[in-house]
Amino acid sequence: MSRADIDSFAAKYSKGISSAYSPWNTDYEEMAKKTVIKKVLKYAPLKSDFQRALSNDCTIKTEFAPDMSEIEAKDIIDVEEGDVIETTSQ
Repeated sequence: MSRADIDSFAAKYSKGISSAYSPWNTDYEEMAKKTVIKKVLKYAPLKSDFQRALSNDCTIKTEFAPDMSEIEAKDIIDVEEGDVIETTSQ
């Protein structure tokens, strides 16, 4: 975000920005950092979502479930080559 974007955000969402004691006036840099970090974190995966995605990556599943990490993987494949790396027995 540019300084103009941050200033616009502060003017729109901060109720006390006109006050001399507003953190936007006393600690501008910290408030700007907080604003940018909070906006970026909206795009970060949640811990459980991230773990679930990792556990489902590069596997072949033969069943469906709301939480696919509960389904046992049959094969692990090399995504780039399309080759089976490891086969699990049932």
